[in-house]
Amino acid sequence: MKAKGVRLHGANDLRLEEFELPEITDDEILVKVVSDSICMSTYKCAILGTEHKRVHEDVADHPAIMGHEFAGDIVKVGKNHQEKFKPGMKFTLQPALNYKGTMWSPGYSYEFFGGDTTYCVIPAEVMELGCLLEYRGKAYYEASLAEPMSCSIGAFHAAYHTKMGVYSHHMGIREGGKLAIMAGAGPMGLGALTYALHCDIRPSLVVVTDLNQERLDRAAQLFPPEEIAKEGIRLLFVNTGNAADPVQELLDITDGTGYDDVLCYAPVASVITQSSAILGRDGCLNFFAGPTDKKIQCRDEFLRCPL
Repeated sequence: MKAKGVRLHGANDLRLEEFELPEITDDEILVKVVSDSICMSTYKCAILGTEHKRVHEDVADHPAIMGHEFAGDIVKVGKNHQEKFKPGMKFTLQPALNYKGTMWSPGYSYEFFGGDTTYCVIPAEVMELGCLLEYRGKAYYEASLAEPMSCSIGAFHAAYHTKMGVYSHHMGIREGGKLAIMAGAGPMGLGALTYALHCDIRPSLVVVTDLNQERLDRAAQLFPPEEIAKEGIRLLFVNTGNAADPVQELLDITDGTGYDDVLCYAPVASVITQSSAILGRDGCLNFFAGPTDKKIQCRDEFLRCPL
């Protein structure tokens, strides 16, 4: 059948085109894509082409459908999966397959499997790994956002802290601690803020930074600081572009102690450097969205362990 989608042919070579999907095998499933959200890694894939670790070397001959955060409807099911999946079911999926140690993933590595298309074919390994999931919600976009939200949630639980003189890790952000979400007024940052305000371990202070005042104002409307304060959390939105010394301004908010946890949501050297510089003692920095430039340079404090 015919499908129409955005496919990667090489670095900086994306094409919206119509192409023929092969007939599915007994181990495959044909789906209609309804929603697909765009990840920073999708941008990196488009810029880097085969230099991206998930893109296959022969992508010029077998272009990859872009997009990995998608949901939709099951159209046709191969006979080996008909007991579990039915035509008409809504679906979403876990795109980080790590199948047999490979980095292959929809949106980077497959000719007929990705989200930026009208229809695609889900290969056997997805079902083998249990990564195709029935979706019973109403809004497809919510299913598309499950994967990026899981990344932010994972960061909260992957953070760790120690006690002086004790060589063991206490996993998660610091209870009642100080959290900075840098470049955080975009979708991922606001998702992280949502989790920070509702997770089982909650900070006492959350500072969200950005350079765009319009985005900060919108964030403050969505998360009114006066309402959040009723939950015992002090929430501040800070435009670091207006500060003569952003690092000092952010440190002053903590009375000079620095932040226990910092989430950096922009692959920009200046933001990474600021994120490191505001860490307090035993602070934990989680850096999202690695840059396309692998030789990105930051000042020495990015490599420094705060004392």
